[in-house]
Amino acid sequence: MRNCHRKRKTITALVSKINSLNHNERKELAHACGTSIGNLRQIAYGFGGVSPRLAKSIVQNAGCNITIGELLPELAD
Repeated sequence: MRNCHRKRKTITALVSKINSLNHNERKELAHACGTSIGNLRQIAYGFGGVSPRLAKSIVQNAGCNITIGELLPELAD
């Protein structure tokens, strides 16, 4: 059985940013971050892991108030 338990908190700013974009803008954001929109959604809702490199790219390209500490809380401890 697939483990569907959330490991991290939802990143509200990233969820709001993704939901505010149209289909093409979402694809552009994902491309700019170096990932897929599906992976960005997983990260935003706390289901996906994120590498430090991807976290930095998301912070630089998302255009919203998000920090690396939110994406990688284990580094903030």
